[in-house]
Amino acid sequence: SKQWLVCFFWFVPPWPLST
Repeated sequence: SKQWLVCFFWFVPPWPLST
């Protein structure tokens, strides 16, 4: 499962991607 990915992006979203 990708539960760790959800928690990771939840706290550290791709800000530089939404520049």
